[in-house]
Amino acid sequence: MYVICMGISHRTCPVDIREKYYLHPADKDMLLGKFRACPNVSEAIIISTCNRTEIYAVLTVNEPHLLLELLCQAKGIGDSEADLNCFYAYTGEKAIRHLLRVAAGLDSLIIGEKEILGQVKAAIELARTHRMTGPFLNILFNLTIRTGKLARNQTEIGRGGVSVSWAAVELIRKTVPDLSQSSVLIIGAGKMSRLAIGDLKRKGAEKVYVMNRTRSKGEQLAETFGAETLPLKDLTQTLPRVDICICSSSAPYYLIDRDAVQAACRQRDKGVLLIDLSVPRNIDPAAGEIPGVTLVGVDELDRVVAYNVRKRLAAAYEVEKIITAKIREFYRKLSTRSQYLNNKEYDSQQRKAVLSL
Repeated sequence: MYVICMGISHRTCPVDIREKYYLHPADKDMLLGKFRACPNVSEAIIISTCNRTEIYAVLTVNEPHLLLELLCQAKGIGDSEADLNCFYAYTGEKAIRHLLRVAAGLDSLIIGEKEILGQVKAAIELARTHRMTGPFLNILFNLTIRTGKLARNQTEIGRGGVSVSWAAVELIRKTVPDLSQSSVLIIGAGKMSRLAIGDLKRKGAEKVYVMNRTRSKGEQLAETFGAETLPLKDLTQTLPRVDICICSSSAPYYLIDRDAVQAACRQRDKGVLLIDLSVPRNIDPAAGEIPGVTLVGVDELDRVVAYNVRKRLAAAYEVEKIITAKIREFYRKLSTRSQYLNNKEYDSQQRKAVLSL
């Protein structure tokens, strides 16, 4: 028997190639069905995300190309169209180590990201539904989940956000003691705005307004998160009513100038926090000179993100040590399981306990 990992990821190719091999739910069902029908595939689990498509399998032959052939069949990709130079294959301990590194976030586009662990869990459950897991992958993936959790609990690998929107929300959380009592204006309806409004809502923000040049996109974003949409033309009149303004639009000019902020401050009895995530900037830097106004731009937030990235990279060494220890544990479990199952003196309950290792 051979344990094999065959895959493609952000490390080997750009998105226009990765998307060809992305597996939708129906694709996964089809591919697992093909694995089940193939006499050389004993066990198989598929992980497919926006950044990777990987197959972990136990084969009766040491032929990783077999997995690629079945993947291409499931995606309707002919032999001449396959991007062979973008795929990698690992066998034995290299395949096991790669899986543990993936689950721990070491192989992610954003090191330490936590979503991958949930995606690994979902992959196991789907394979079990198709009866494509067995003694080897059950033990391996159970240990993989524990390794991913251990890495995040015992090291800094997943701590401190590494996105500008996260840094913005953290700044707000530290500056504003009670978000439920503050009003927030989000200008823009792109990815940054979506991430920011989601984090703000989770941290207790209740009064959130959304403005966008295309009204329908702003309404869609506001509806998703239970916010209120306001027309962009009312920006000047709205500024006096908000405590926090996050600007993340693609406008090539200042949407908020110094005079507008000055006028808003005259109508307020407390300060205002302005966060400009836009490039080019959408808030006049001179607005930050007004008493009571705190203006934070992308550069300041980037420094926070860079610090967190350095912390995560420093933690990678500790995670690698955890992975090495877990690989040794895996082989011990596998050896113990084989010894017990081959010993006829043990009763069914003891065998069942060993099967759950």
